Amino acid sequence: MTGGPHAAARAALHAYGLGDAPFAEVSTSHNTVYRVDAPEGRRALRVGPQRTVHRPGAAAAERALLDDLASRGAVVPRVVPTDDGAASVTVEVPELPGERACMLLTWVDGEPVTRPCTVAQARDLGRLSAELHDLAPSALLLPPGALDGRDALAFAVPDLLDTAGRLAPVLRAAHERAQAAVDDLWEDRADSGTPAHVLHGDLT
Repeated sequence: MTGGPHAAARAALHAYGLGDAPFAEVSTSHNTVYRVDAPEGRRALRVGPQRTVHRPGAAAAERALLDDLASRGAVVPRVVPTDDGAASVTVEVPELPGERACMLLTWVDGEPVTRPCTVAQARDLGRLSAELHDLAPSALLLPPGALDGRDALAFAVPDLLDTAGRLAPVLRAAHERAQAAVDDLWEDRADSGTPAHVLHGDLT
């Protein structure tokens, strides 16, 4: 693949000293992921979209979480630092508008999940989700950049409901109901004596 995303990936790889490494796109959704054939072994390069939904410090929080999970036996990718030790790099290329946050990770072998997934794949994803949920750390004070599951929106997105015209009151009321439901969930969990965890469900 060539063009804007390709140029952003190449620019990011330069920050890791891998400017000449061959790479190929393997998936695209919110992020674009590339397989990189580095001299040290296969890597995964994630190139973010123009508009991020994460708070500042998200890359460092992700690295800390993955390191913690790995230290307790989970098979997870590990963040590869840039040449200056950062968890991610931000690049800007003429072929694409805006800046792109990019992260390099170690490669974890696996097989793509079909759509729709098979019963066996659904069971495997369930087991993986349960494992990560059991291992996920719980803390009342979140590190900078972490998603806050007490927020019904979770992601750092601008409040544009007032621009929705006549639908704005309906959408704002829906948001308020959703926030009330999330508040009730956390309050119920606090009374149970078991700490709550927030785990991203996109495991495919």
